Amino acid sequence: MMKFALCAVALSAVAGAANAQVAIEEIARINIAQVRFQEWNGALNPSYIGFRPSAIAFDGGRLFVAGFSNGTGQPLGIVEVTNVNNTGAFNGAFSNTFGVRNTNSNLGYSGLYLRGNTLAYAYDQNSTPATNSVGVYDVSNVGVSTAAVTWQQNQRGGSGVAINSAGNVVHSVVSSNFVRQWNGATGAGIWSASGNAPTITVNTSGVTFGNNFYRDIDVDPATGRVFQRYSSGIAAWDLNTVNNAATPTNAAFAIPNGVVNNIGQNLAVAGNAPITGSFVIYNNRSNAGVGQAFGSNFQVITTSGASLTLTMNLLSAITLTNDGYFDFSYDYSTRRLAVLDSSNGFIHIFQVPTPAAGALFGMAGVFAARRRR
Repeated sequence: MMKFALCAVALSAVAGAANAQVAIEEIARINIAQVRFQEWNGALNPSYIGFRPSAIAFDGGRLFVAGFSNGTGQPLGIVEVTNVNNTGAFNGAFSNTFGVRNTNSNLGYSGLYLRGNTLAYAYDQNSTPATNSVGVYDVSNVGVSTAAVTWQQNQRGGSGVAINSAGNVVHSVVSSNFVRQWNGATGAGIWSASGNAPTITVNTSGVTFGNNFYRDIDVDPATGRVFQRYSSGIAAWDLNTVNNAATPTNAAFAIPNGVVNNIGQNLAVAGNAPITGSFVIYNNRSNAGVGQAFGSNFQVITTSGASLTLTMNLLSAITLTNDGYFDFSYDYSTRRLAVLDSSNGFIHIFQVPTPAAGALFGMAGVFAARRRR
């Protein structure tokens, strides 16, 4: 296997500081190019999701991917990657598309989140209110028939979606520090007496947010802590679970990396990871141009905001360049991380190593690299 270098630094130089290092090993590389074409092998493609993949959801055994458009009226949808448990480099196999809808140019699905047979989604129509743009599918029969709608809400889904420790669906509001929460089973609004527009205002006291365009949201399953990716960093906070209707507590930090309003800036919380404990991986898409190397805009921090280093042990060299658009999804039980390369149509599955495997990465003579913030 090949050690991927973000900067040329010997890994053994940081082996003694295990708490400052995240080492992940690629175990699968899935080519999902088929889902980007309306015709495939001379026929209409039943697994077409849009011009480019935009969002993934992964639970260690099942993987879903949704699409984004580059033209008005282009149909978009969601598919399951049905051979995700293979290893090595291979072409994906897919279910038929579900969640199909048309959209305006350069819009589409901003987020997916999977728990059991519940697949939450966020879809951006660039309008408020937006018809059925946040909701839940029951995916127990995908591959047999299709997904069934559990509930939908007329909310703009432009900033990702997550399921919190209570089983409720949460999503950000694109241009404000509001978060909406819905009962995961029924879609009933939480944090609002009327249930029509439930919002909770994140307490940003002492935190500089810059230009607030929220792009993604995730939850640490180990602690229930909520993380939001916004234009110039990351916000982290804990809910006041005593009354479930008050302001959240502990708006902890923001990680500045320049005010950048580009879409395709996402994150995942790797809860209870070996060696480091929980950490956050995200991309800084300050440059949306093509020609970027895989991983060059990845950044890793602890859940308290401290900088970590990242080492990726790859199946083989990645020579394709990209435009910086990535999505991430981490499974707590298997400790596997899925990374979507939206530009090239690949999903990379990484194992977050066990402590024993992590020790092997620190052996002298192994060449790797790190990137410090």
